[in-house]
Amino acid sequence: MLGLKFARMRKGMTQQELADIIGVNKLMISRYEVGTAKPSIEKLIKMAEILNVTVDYIVKGEVNNEN
Repeated sequence: MLGLKFARMRKGMTQQELADIIGVNKLMISRYEVGTAKPSIEKLIKMAEILNVTVDYIVKGEVNNEN
């Protein structure tokens, strides 16, 4: 999840704050950020909404401007 950490930090959130909102523990957010665990699609969508980025950004760390 290449963009997750950057998006979270840009929003000024700690791992614990994001974890509390989406209903996981802080360790799971850390695992998402380093790629050793993958969130469910529901949690991925919720994180994108909270962090005001696209799912694509969270997963790839880039913005897809092609439509």
